[in-house]
Amino acid sequence: MEAWPTAKKLAEDGITMGNYYTQPICTPTRAAFMSGRLPVRLGLQHGVIDPGVPYGLPLQEKTLAEKLQSLGYRSLGMGKWHLGAHTNSSLPVHRGFDEWYGYWYGWSDYWTHSSGIGGPGDCQPGTCFLDLHENLTMDSSQNGSYATFRFSDKTREMLGRHKEDFPNRPFFLYYAMQNVHGPLESPSEWLSKEPCASITETDRQIFCGQALLADGALQNLTQAIEDLFPTDDVLIIVSGDNGGEPREGGNKCLFGVRKPRCGREASGTMHLYGQTTRRCFLRIFVVQSMTV
Repeated sequence: MEAWPTAKKLAEDGITMGNYYTQPICTPTRAAFMSGRLPVRLGLQHGVIDPGVPYGLPLQEKTLAEKLQSLGYRSLGMGKWHLGAHTNSSLPVHRGFDEWYGYWYGWSDYWTHSSGIGGPGDCQPGTCFLDLHENLTMDSSQNGSYATFRFSDKTREMLGRHKEDFPNRPFFLYYAMQNVHGPLESPSEWLSKEPCASITETDRQIFCGQALLADGALQNLTQAIEDLFPTDDVLIIVSGDNGGEPREGGNKCLFGVRKPRCGREASGTMHLYGQTTRRCFLRIFVVQSMTV
């Protein structure tokens, strides 16, 4: 048994890629992808954006969401932002996203959806705050709901709303999944699934559960696309957020591309490289091309 059966199945239908490089921490990677510039050009190469700091992705930079929006796409965002939240103009819905659901800072508790000025899971009194938002509105209704399930459900809801309300416009979905970022938290029933049940070390077992949940969310996403847009060409790119740290031997993250179908019978292609590490989690980019 493996923790990534959906990703593995997609990879087996395609070609394994041998080289993929990304930054070792969150903010520089996201800034580079969203802007098309190296982090050093953005002043974001040194570290992550912590709560309360007065900077983010420079406002003069056009994001990928904005550029696709200008071409007629609706840009949809789900999950983690981490590119600045110190001003309203830095928030996702003001950086090209028509809709956004998720959290704005670097980490979030999977159950309470709180973030803080300490490291992942460090919520000393007076240091944490709720960080879950639908567009500009704080969502305080989800305490006790596991984030991966919530984001998966909201993604399908968002795609369904797009199909219903904007049937003649293509979409771009940026799905910045929370798994498998810290803190280490997983529903107990997922720890009893293989291969996690066979792991005796507690942290590794919880991490395994988070990896299984990420793969399940990927399966839910691909199924939603098949159900809602069965005749459209859809490009899916699966990427790891962080590269491996230098002391751990470099890049160990997952990367893949599933190409559009060439006719309805083609199965699509997935390119996969590497394996996940504790500091790595999935980002999924979906670009739809309407069938005429």
